[in-house]
Parts: sequence; structure tokens; C-alpha cells
Amino acid sequence: MNTVFLGVALLLFSNFMTVQWATGQAEGDQSPIVVKFPFENSVPLKIVREAIPSRPFTVVGPRGAILGQQDGSFEAWIFPWKIFSNLRIRAEMQNYPVPIDVNEQAAIIEVQPDHTTITFSHANFTVREVLFAPRNPPDGAGVLAFFEVEAVRPVTLTFQFTPEMKRMWPALSDDRPSPEWVKSPGGGFYMLHLNFPDHAAGVEMPGAEPGILAPYQERPKTYPLEFVLHFDPARDSNKLFPLLVTVSDTLTDSNSGALAGRLAALGSSLQSLYEETGAYYRKFLTERLSIETPDKEFDDAFAWAEVSIDQLKVETTPSHRETALVAGFYSSGDSARPGFGWYFGRDSLWSLYAVNSYGDFQLARDQLEFLLRRQSPEGQIIHEWAQTADLVDWKSLSYPFASSDATPRHIRKSTWRPWINKPAQLSRTSRRQPATPNWPGMRRSAQRTSRNS
Repeated sequence: MNTVFLGVALLLFSNFMTVQWATGQAEGDQSPIVVKFPFENSVPLKIVREAIPSRPFTVVGPRGAILGQQDGSFEAWIFPWKIFSNLRIRAEMQNYPVPIDVNEQAAIIEVQPDHTTITFSHANFTVREVLFAPRNPPDGAGVLAFFEVEAVRPVTLTFQFTPEMKRMWPALSDDRPSPEWVKSPGGGFYMLHLNFPDHAAGVEMPGAEPGILAPYQERPKTYPLEFVLHFDPARDSNKLFPLLVTVSDTLTDSNSGALAGRLAALGSSLQSLYEETGAYYRKFLTERLSIETPDKEFDDAFAWAEVSIDQLKVETTPSHRETALVAGFYSSGDSARPGFGWYFGRDSLWSLYAVNSYGDFQLARDQLEFLLRRQSPEGQIIHEWAQTADLVDWKSLSYPFASSDATPRHIRKSTWRPWINKPAQLSRTSRRQPATPNWPGMRRSAQRTSRNS
């Protein structure tokens, strides 16, 4: 009888402690949990290839870019800031005493207009790295990533990266950032300080722990920053693990409290930002010119050409009041030059032939007016304009007016208006109506071209 009573008591005590432990975990863990949502087939246009580590990939949006290699390593930009570079992943499996370089396991790359997925495949686990650039990000944001993990046993994933905090060329940048781990109830985030208090960035992976953080008394040595994530398939199979990035250019927002608020807002809006980006490209493909031929690959290539131009629409910083075409992106390595990720006159004007052909007349107008606002007093249209041109004496350098062929090209594009109507319905006068009302700027360009012909 006493034995039975003791057994019942122990069972009740055990259940009580289990309930208390589970409740304590739920109450103490304040890190935002992103439950899996459908993300694989968001837009009906896709390229799927075997990942080739030596080849690049780009994910670009209006306010940021992720530039990397197909082994899944990458750098992150929130224009005009290069936030970090060389993100790589290491895995350590429970009861499997071999550290695994996850990037060496890159198997497949899938590219859709709204996101890129790189799949890492190992006998013990699969990791999917999903990267996207929101079309309408909140202030301080520009690119986001999240990771889906499947594993046969618990695994610890370590995400390593190099903090950068460099402004895009040619603006001057501060010294290397000083990282600080800011604790929160559910984990924390890295705050990337600079010497001046009006610039800072925050990088967070909710639920992860910090890695190497050398104390200031330690001898100087460069260590990568690390997020250490403990994945248990029994507990975490229904989760996605986001990588959140934000930057501030003001004294008011360059503190840990403001950055924490921005990161929390990004985490809670991750799914909606992802779905809005997919909706943008579904609408884009529906409303723009499409072709249908016996060769579907040719049809898709035509659609990808339109998407590729649209993805080069970048907002000016810091105001975000203008949008114009940049020339193209590539990983910057140790520099602050991400390919040719700034504005060009000649390149964009040639691209407007294609833009007009698929019907984005607003982009054509925006581009022409962007160039006119920056022409020289003599009427010359710019050759190139850096994203950080307003932070330096740009017009005193040799770059802005290094070539003159953009000026006559601009005149030709400004005096032709794209029409949807059939040509027979248009009068001779209406066909010549300018696409931009900036007559004084056009007149200066025409006079300069006439003088130099």
C-alpha cells in the first residue's frame, strides 16, 4: 500500500515538474518564432540548377542587395552600407564527431524573381538558405534571409560572418566596426558600432547564441562574428530561422533600444514582406509584355530579361525620393565597390528601349527626369552617379561627365512618348509629344549637342 502511494506521489510530482519546466520555457523564451509558411513556389518563373561554387548569384531590391557565390556564402548591403561579408555555415551533429563545412554541401540553387534558395544536402541534414530583397521594406531594412533545417538528430549550426559597415564607393568609411552583443530575453543581437555615434547596424538571428566575443583586454586579433543555433528536430521542425539586418544613419536611431525595436518589427513582418514581394512579381509578370512561342525556354528568357531590368531599380539614399536604374552588381570582395551598383546615363538610356517595349512607361519617365536633375549647367547628361555622390564633392571628380554620348541619347528618348494606342489612332503631333515636361533641361542638352556636333 505504501509502495503504491509512493509511486503515485512520485508520478504526480514528475508530471508537475514537467508541466512547470515546459511553462517556464514558454514564458522565458521571448525570441520571435517564425512558423513555417509556404515559400517555394511563390512566382511562376523559376531557374533550377546544380550549384557551382565558383559562380556568383545576386538578390537585389530597391534598398539592398545580397551578393554571393553559389556555395551559399554572401555579403549583405543595405544601401549605401555594406553591413557584413563572407557569411558561412558550420554544422556539428550530436554523436557525430566530425565538424561539417555546410557550404561545401551546396547542391541546388533555385532562382525565382522574388527570392533565391540554395539547398545544402548532407546525409544527416538538409539546410535551405532563402534570400530576398523586400520591395517595400521599412526604414533601415533592405534584405532578409531565413533558413529551413531538416535533420535526423540534433545539430548545432554556427553562422560566421565578417562585420564591415563600409559605405559604398567613393564615400569615406570609418574604421572597422566594434561589435557588441546586446542581450534580450530570447537571445540577443549584434550591434555594430562605429567611432561616430550616428551610424550603427543590428544583426540578429532569433534564438541563437553569440560565438566568439573577445574581451577588450585581449590582444588585437580579428575574429568572425558567430550565431550559434541549436536545432532539435523534435522541437524545431516546424520553424524557420530568420537572419534580420537593419542600419541607422541618425543619432536618434543608432542605439541598442531603437535597433532592437527595428529588428523585432522585421521579425514579426518577415512573412508579410516575403508575400508582398512575391505578389509584386506575380503582378509584374501579368501586366508586362509576354510572348508565347513553341519554345518555352525562349519565352521564359524573355520574361527573365524584363525581371532583370526591373530588379535594377534602386532608390536614392538617404531620402528614397527617387528611383533609377543602376548598371549591375557583383560581390565586392575587400572593397566597397559592388560591381557597378550605381547610376549610369548611357547604360540606362539604352535600357529604356527595352523598358518601353514591355510597357513600364513610368520607369522611363523616372529615369529621364533623374538624369535631367543631375545634368551640368551646360546641358551635359551624366555618365555616372554614385549612390554616395551626395556625401562627396562628386561633380569635382572626373567620373560624372567622363563621356558625352548620353546627352544626344537622352534627347532622342525625351522627345519620343510611348503609346499604347494603335499608330493609326495617333496624330503626327501626338507622336512627338515629349515623355518629360522638363523643357529647359532638354533645351540645354540640345544646345550642347548642337555646339559639339
